Amino acid sequence: MHKHRPLVKPMVFVTTSGYIVSVMGPYMGDGKNNDANIMTHIIKRNIEKITDWLQEDDILIVDRGFRDSLDLLNELGIKSEMPSFLGRGEKQHSVEESNTTRLVTKLRWIVESINADELLGAKMLFLSKQINELKNKVENDGLDKRSYKWSKIDSTDFDIEFPRLNEEELRNLTLGTYQLKMAKSYTEEHFDSEGKI
Repeated sequence: MHKHRPLVKPMVFVTTSGYIVSVMGPYMGDGKNNDANIMTHIIKRNIEKITDWLQEDDILIVDRGFRDSLDLLNELGIKSEMPSFLGRGEKQHSVEESNTTRLVTKLRWIVESINADELLGAKMLFLSKQINELKNKVENDGLDKRSYKWSKIDSTDFDIEFPRLNEEELRNLTLGTYQLKMAKSYTEEHFDSEGKI
C-alpha cells in the first residue's frame, strides 16, 4: 500500500535528457520493496547487465528513498548524488549542501515528469477500454432524447439519485488531481454578481 492504494512499481532508469534507458520490474511496492531494496536487488543480480552500462564518472541521481543502497553503489565504484539530509540538531543546510540539493532536485524533475507521463498514459489507455456506464445510462433511459428546461435549484433540490462521488472516484474520473485543484476557480468563473451559477 502507498497512500492507501495498492502499489506495483516499475524501476525506471532515465538519462538527464529524458531518454528512458530501461524499465525494470514491476516490483511489489511494500515495506520490503522500497526503492533502496529494489536498487540493491537490481545491482546485486546485475539485472539486464546494468553494471555494464555504467562507466567511470557516470553519476546516478537518486532521491532520498535510495539512501540505504548508496553504500553498495559506492563499494562498486558507482557515484551517486542525492538531496542532502539535515543532520541531528541542524536547522538548515550549508550553502554548498543547499546548492547541491537544488541541482539534484532539478535533475530529478526530469525523472518525475517521465514517470508521471508514463503512468498517466497507461491509466488513460486502460480507462479507454472500459465500458462507458454513463453513456449506457443516457442511452438506456432515453436521457438523450428528452428536452429539459433549465431552472434554478439549491442543495435541498437534489434527490437521492444525484451522484455523490468520493475523492478517489473524482480522481479516476479526471485522471489526476489537476482538474480537482482547478475546480474551484472554474466554478467561480460562472458565478453571477449574486453568487449564483
